Amino acid sequence: MAGYWDERMLRDGGEVGLINDRDYWLHRAAEARLIGSLCQDQISQDIMERLAQYYDELAIRSEAQD
Repeated sequence: MAGYWDERMLRDGGEVGLINDRDYWLHRAAEARLIGSLCQDQISQDIMERLAQYYDELAIRSEAQD
């Protein structure tokens, strides 16, 4: 999972094509949650969870544009 979006960016020729890709945002959300689980303090964990929720929202929005 980690590094998924880096590989996609290289394969797709840039991140522009990924903006409306549901799987891209879901993988980013999962990656943020993984990083959050590794954080030692609650504030960092909360920030990473909030970031993951934003990525989840972007995944939902990208579905609506299909």
